[in-house]
Amino acid sequence: MNDFLLNWAGSMGMIFLIWLFCAAMVDLTMTRRYSRLRTAALWAGGFLILVVLTSLVDMIYEACVFLIPSGYDFISFIADSLFVAVVGLGFIFVSWRIYRGTTSSKFFIASFILFIGLSICDLSFSIIHMIFPWDLYQLKFATCVLILIILTLGLILTNRFLIKTMQETNRDLRGDFRNVLFIPLAVYLIYAVISSLWNSQEGAVFFIPEITTRIIFIIMVILLYMQVFYGITKTIKHIHIDEEMLLAHDLQSSILPSPGRFENMPGVEIFASISESELVGGDFYDIIRIGDYHLAFVIADVSGKGISAALMMMRVKTMIKMSVRALFTQPGRMLTLVNREIMENNDTCRFVTVFLGLLNLKTGRFTYSCAGHNPPILCTCGTCDPLVCEKAPGLGIMDHTYIDHRTVLKRTDTLFMYTDGVTDAQNKNGEMYGMDRLLSIVQRSDSPETMINSVTEDMNIFTGASGQADDMTMLGVRYTGEE
Repeated sequence: MNDFLLNWAGSMGMIFLIWLFCAAMVDLTMTRRYSRLRTAALWAGGFLILVVLTSLVDMIYEACVFLIPSGYDFISFIADSLFVAVVGLGFIFVSWRIYRGTTSSKFFIASFILFIGLSICDLSFSIIHMIFPWDLYQLKFATCVLILIILTLGLILTNRFLIKTMQETNRDLRGDFRNVLFIPLAVYLIYAVISSLWNSQEGAVFFIPEITTRIIFIIMVILLYMQVFYGITKTIKHIHIDEEMLLAHDLQSSILPSPGRFENMPGVEIFASISESELVGGDFYDIIRIGDYHLAFVIADVSGKGISAALMMMRVKTMIKMSVRALFTQPGRMLTLVNREIMENNDTCRFVTVFLGLLNLKTGRFTYSCAGHNPPILCTCGTCDPLVCEKAPGLGIMDHTYIDHRTVLKRTDTLFMYTDGVTDAQNKNGEMYGMDRLLSIVQRSDSPETMINSVTEDMNIFTGASGQADDMTMLGVRYTGEE
């Protein structure tokens, strides 16, 4: 009887250590529903109920072994499985009742923590059993000391390196682990069976003495859980980045002028199109109304792609708009001043190609300047040719004084402005779309909208499955004269 009580006390000591470790881990990871004191009381109550249930399992086990000595191995296997199942279900039930969140998150996190606790307990018992040839109750008390040491180290290391990841994953998923619930379920069932086989007595058909095998199994399963946590965390970060990129895209789109604002403007027909190769890009255009008779047209291309290019784009767009308001009759001087401003603070070493033109709606006089940008195409009297532009560097490369060019638009003359994403687009054979092909399409069009739509359609056919490698922006302006 004394041996039975000592064995029972050793078993309860192991359960208590596992219960304490798991309760601390869950409390660090999940959000409490009650006060700290009430939470501790509920955990204590759960442990007392667990003591009663596991004691019943122990007593039934001893009675069955006494009555059926020949069935020891099978009875031991069933008893160990019940023991693990009672501990597991009891712990998960208490976690479910005490903490907030969806059932799936409680089940997933609790099963992960419980697996660590039970596997450490089982491994510790095997280590002590190999080192010391003691009686069973002595082995259990010595195991409790080893379990206490290992679980304390495990709690410290987990709190230091893993708790934040678990908390962030649980919070960002709002506790929804339904897609990966099969992992804890499968792992727990496998562990319960293998642990029961390992705990059978030496010489029995189920006995597996290799501690190395057990350690490898534990490590593999822990790594499997870690892959889930870190995989989900990484996915969440990508989702957050995509959401931020989408927000940046919406913000970028909102600052581009809508051609619809100029549909009923006397003297011009305007149509524009912009297509980013990524969610956000460095291309932009602007249409700025100045007084009663002047319109400024800007089209630009920032080197590179992504968020940094978009930020540079917004900075340059703002500076150009401010300079246009102040010096609207001198496009070259505007670009010169903006270039100097960019060069003073250009740590990213990005540059911007810009075409800036000013149209007098009354007279058709068009004054423009080009900073390394593709010369726009002017279609007049059925002929389309690039405008004459100075071969100048883009903004942000070097100090340069940009000059003005002037021409006079006749009625029905059309300007087609574009970025190099159009002419540099490639097909599957590596061939570029090119200026000649662009001129042939533009020349067959009779309005800015038809012009841009025709170029877009022809480019899609040309590139095919190659897709879009660079941002593409097009702006068409047809001069109809003052009405």
